[in-house]
Amino acid sequence: MTEEKKNLPHTLHMENNKTLFVSGVVQIGNFDEQSVILYLSEGKLLVHGNNLQIGRLSLETAEAELCGHITALQYSDARPRAKGFLAKVLR
Repeated sequence: MTEEKKNLPHTLHMENNKTLFVSGVVQIGNFDEQSVILYLSEGKLLVHGNNLQIGRLSLETAEAELCGHITALQYSDARPRAKGFLAKVLR
Protein backbone atom coordinates (compact mmCIF):
# COMPACT_ATOMS: atom_id res chain seq x y z
CA MET A 1 0.00 0.00 0.00
CA THR A 2 1.41 3.38 -0.93
CA GLU A 3 2.05 6.02 1.72
CA GLU A 4 -0.65 8.17 0.12
CA LYS A 5 -3.30 5.46 0.58
CA LYS A 6 -2.20 4.69 4.15
CA ASN A 7 -3.29 8.15 5.29
CA LEU A 8 -6.45 8.35 3.21
CA PRO A 9 -9.47 9.37 5.33
CA HIS A 10 -12.77 7.62 4.75
CA THR A 11 -16.39 8.68 4.86
CA LEU A 12 -19.68 6.80 4.85
CA HIS A 13 -23.02 8.06 3.56
CA MET A 14 -26.07 5.79 3.67
CA GLU A 15 -29.47 6.52 2.17
CA ASN A 16 -32.49 4.65 3.60
CA ASN A 17 -30.51 1.45 4.28
CA LYS A 18 -30.51 0.84 0.53
CA THR A 19 -27.44 2.67 -0.81
CA LEU A 20 -24.06 3.09 0.87
CA PHE A 21 -21.39 5.43 -0.47
CA VAL A 22 -17.89 4.84 0.93
CA SER A 23 -14.76 6.87 0.23
CA GLY A 24 -11.25 5.92 1.30
CA VAL A 25 -11.52 2.39 -0.12
CA VAL A 26 -8.08 0.87 -0.62
CA GLN A 27 -9.08 -2.64 -1.66
CA ILE A 28 -12.17 -4.84 -1.89
CA GLY A 29 -12.24 -8.25 -0.28
CA ASN A 30 -14.75 -11.07 -0.56
CA PHE A 31 -18.30 -10.24 -1.49
CA ASP A 32 -21.60 -11.97 -2.07
CA GLU A 33 -25.28 -11.06 -1.73
CA GLN A 34 -25.12 -11.12 2.10
CA SER A 35 -21.79 -9.41 2.84
CA VAL A 36 -19.10 -7.20 1.34
CA ILE A 37 -15.64 -6.57 2.80
CA LEU A 38 -14.09 -3.18 2.06
CA TYR A 39 -10.53 -2.47 3.16
CA LEU A 40 -9.99 1.11 4.24
CA SER A 41 -6.73 2.83 5.13
CA GLU A 42 -7.58 2.47 8.83
CA GLY A 43 -8.89 -1.09 8.70
CA LYS A 44 -11.75 -3.16 7.38
CA LEU A 45 -15.46 -2.43 6.93
CA LEU A 46 -17.82 -5.41 6.75
CA VAL A 47 -21.24 -4.63 5.28
CA HIS A 48 -24.06 -7.09 5.98
CA GLY A 49 -27.39 -7.19 4.18
CA ASN A 50 -29.57 -8.83 1.57
CA ASN A 51 -29.28 -8.65 -2.22
CA LEU A 52 -26.08 -6.60 -1.94
CA GLN A 53 -24.47 -5.46 -5.16
CA ILE A 54 -21.47 -3.32 -5.91
CA GLY A 55 -22.98 -0.49 -7.91
CA ARG A 56 -19.74 1.37 -8.51
CA LEU A 57 -16.11 0.82 -7.54
CA SER A 58 -13.15 3.02 -8.37
CA LEU A 59 -9.84 2.34 -6.67
CA GLU A 60 -8.34 5.32 -8.51
CA THR A 61 -10.68 7.69 -6.65
CA ALA A 62 -10.97 5.29 -3.65
CA GLU A 63 -14.79 5.22 -3.80
CA ALA A 64 -17.40 2.49 -3.72
CA GLU A 65 -21.19 2.39 -3.89
CA LEU A 66 -23.14 -0.59 -2.54
CA CYS A 67 -26.82 -1.20 -3.23
CA GLY A 68 -29.31 -3.58 -1.62
CA HIS A 69 -30.86 -3.87 1.84
CA ILE A 70 -28.09 -2.96 4.32
CA THR A 71 -28.63 -4.36 7.81
CA ALA A 72 -25.28 -3.81 9.57
CA LEU A 73 -21.88 -2.14 9.31
CA GLN A 74 -18.97 -3.60 11.26
CA TYR A 75 -15.50 -2.09 11.64
CA SER A 76 -12.32 -4.03 12.26
CA ASP A 77 -8.75 -2.79 12.45
CA ALA A 78 -7.46 -5.59 10.20
CA ARG A 79 -5.61 -4.17 7.21
CA PRO A 80 -5.13 -5.90 3.85
CA ARG A 81 -2.03 -8.04 3.87
CA ALA A 82 0.75 -7.29 1.48
CA LYS A 83 1.69 -10.40 -0.43
CA GLY A 84 5.00 -11.58 0.88
CA PHE A 85 7.68 -13.56 -0.83
CA LEU A 86 6.34 -16.94 0.31
CA ALA A 87 2.79 -16.17 -0.86
CA LYS A 88 4.10 -15.23 -4.31
CA VAL A 89 6.22 -18.42 -4.55
CA LEU A 90 3.37 -20.74 -3.47
CA ARG A 91 0.87 -19.33 -5.95
